[in-house]
Formats: sequence, structure tokens, C-alpha cells
Amino acid sequence: MLELLILYKMCSDAGKVLKRKGYRAGWWYVLMVALWFGVQFVVGLVGAVVMMIVAGPEGPVLLVYVAALVAAFVSAVLVTGYIERLPDRAGGVVSGE
Repeated sequence: MLELLILYKMCSDAGKVLKRKGYRAGWWYVLMVALWFGVQFVVGLVGAVVMMIVAGPEGPVLLVYVAALVAAFVSAVLVTGYIERLPDRAGGVVSGE
């Protein structure tokens, strides 16, 4: 549950930056959420397979979950970093949002 609050805060902050720079934030929200859950799923799946091979079914499941959360957070940080480096649009804030 805490991870969803972190994702919400990151999306909110990214949206403020995008609107200040003159971009529409909608698709960026979709991208950030999709990357968050997509990366979390892929890392969790790969981590679970590796854990099953290395440690068997009694392996450290919490470690896989934490690794997936960290990877999801890193993906959101990378998107936020990309958004920060976007150039300003000439028109400023987009109206009609």
C-alpha cells in the first residue's frame, strides 16, 4: 500500500513539472504507472525463477519482493529524470487540462 502512495506522489510531482513546462501530463502518468507495474512484474518473475533454481521453494520470497519494488521505484525515478530534462515548450502551461 505504501508503494501506491509513493507512486501517486511521484506522478503528482511529475505532472506539476510537465504542466509548468507546457506538456500534457496524461500519457506520462500512464507511462509511469505502466512502467512501475511492468518492471515490478518482470523483476518479480525473474527473481522468483532464479530463487527457485538457486534456493528451491523455501527460498527468501521477501527478497524477491523487495528487489521488484526497488526496480519499480528506479523505473519511476528514471522517467522523472527524463521529464526534468525535457525542454520547455514556447506556450508555457497547457490550457484545458
